[in-house]
Amino acid sequence: MSDAAQLVSLWTLFATAPELLFLRLGAAFVLGSILASFVTLCAERHAQGHSFVRPGSHCSHCHHPLTILQLVPVAGWLLQGGRCAFCKTPIPWRYPVLEAGLGLVFLALCSRWGWTPAFLVHVPVLCLLLWLALTDWLTLRLPDKITFLALGCVLAGKTLLVLTGPESLSLAGLLKAWAFWLGTGALAALFLLVMGRVLSRRAGREALGLGDVKLGLVLGTLLEEDVFVSLALASVLALLAARLGLPGWAGQRKASEQAEQAEQAGAPEETRIPDQAEASAQTKASGQTRASDQPQASGQPQTTVVAFGPCLVLGALCTLAARALMP
Repeated sequence: MSDAAQLVSLWTLFATAPELLFLRLGAAFVLGSILASFVTLCAERHAQGHSFVRPGSHCSHCHHPLTILQLVPVAGWLLQGGRCAFCKTPIPWRYPVLEAGLGLVFLALCSRWGWTPAFLVHVPVLCLLLWLALTDWLTLRLPDKITFLALGCVLAGKTLLVLTGPESLSLAGLLKAWAFWLGTGALAALFLLVMGRVLSRRAGREALGLGDVKLGLVLGTLLEEDVFVSLALASVLALLAARLGLPGWAGQRKASEQAEQAEQAGAPEETRIPDQAEASAQTKASGQTRASDQPQASGQPQTTVVAFGPCLVLGALCTLAARALMP
């Protein structure tokens, strides 16, 4: 037996043997948590305009390099007690939550499909969705390149599953499948577009940008008819975030963008990364706008800016996991 045949045999055993079920589920959780840790790093560095490769992983406060144990997803945060082992600065809770959350979603999908193509095609899509959610949270932007890359991965994965499935489709059948997938995506995007226009008219300012509409296209193509459950859940999450007064869900922007805005306003070119209150009050580029504040009149209550992208992605992940766990 050749080496390739042996590898295929071992993979088949791992993917199908009932006695290896818990090993498969554990491996799925570990894969999800590792990828979440990596995507979080990439999204944060991309938002700050830094390299993905250098410098190595380090404390953002004291810049001390992290050890291998400290880099272990979830466990590294717990071992350090939620604080940097060197400067004792609190480590943001989003790291273990995102790592454990994506790990659990991978576990749920693996419990339904095992390590089959139906599970594996979701891996790049979910990583890109997490990247979009984090970017929106940190910068109040949804980059078109990542959004359409996610859409391409969804279509490629669904096409692969159809072509390798038990029922072979003709070209006409494949085109009908594409029309259905993109049709549900278009309906989700249209729903978000109309909702955004209605909310903007009522609020007197832009409440939902085209970035959310494009993300809705991706989620509709991925979830098909279940996307409307996802959108309802996302709306509830956004309302809760606004009611609870979460601090804008907004964080940092690239210093170059802030310098450009300061120059246009006649301020000196030197600038700094704004805090959440400042970031949530700034206007974003056309087609990538999340929500923008306008100056509040004296005596009027302040408006909480909620990035809808994380709500959309969280709703989609919950819907995917629930669908996988349903009998």
